[in-house]
Amino acid sequence: MALLLGIDNGLTVTKAVNFDEAGQVLATARCRVAQAMPHPRHVERDMDELWSQTAAAIAEAVSACGRPASEIVAVAATAHGDGLYLLDRDARPLGPGILSLDSRAGDLADGWLRDGTAEAALARSGQTPHASAPSAILAWIRDNDPARFGRIRHVLACKDWLTYRLSGRIGTDLTEASTSFTDVRTQHFPHRRRPGKR
Repeated sequence: MALLLGIDNGLTVTKAVNFDEAGQVLATARCRVAQAMPHPRHVERDMDELWSQTAAAIAEAVSACGRPASEIVAVAATAHGDGLYLLDRDARPLGPGILSLDSRAGDLADGWLRDGTAEAALARSGQTPHASAPSAILAWIRDNDPARFGRIRHVLACKDWLTYRLSGRIGTDLTEASTSFTDVRTQHFPHRRRPGKR
């Protein structure tokens, strides 16, 4: 019988669970992922450590299951929302991942409420930016760490980083992207020119 592997990465623990095709849990493993708070209102974690701890949880769950990994036919990853995980043009982490507990962009988001930016964002994306929204964190990095901002090639959520490490493919889904980056009416990325449009 085929196996299914689910991965869930929260703010402190990454978990791997093996299921059979009927959805019965066969084995579960958890590994802690350390948080760093290098400055007030900053909550981060090392992206490579996140992956190594996730890989360790996967290996433990597969071992505890007692069946070969070759029987796994599908893998799904989920993780905390908001925050930001950045890659450079070589698909390497561009600094630590920023968790949804991070509030460094709080003053910036408050300013957007006063100057009309938040209202414009709500009209476009259906979301009001807040301190841990990817849009607010990106703007904070642009304003406070322009060298890092200039090296960004890929903007990911936590689950997207895990999916990339599992599959070698960089991407996201519309649900994740819609929190900051897509038009609520069309689900397109407004900044990207679509084929056939000038």
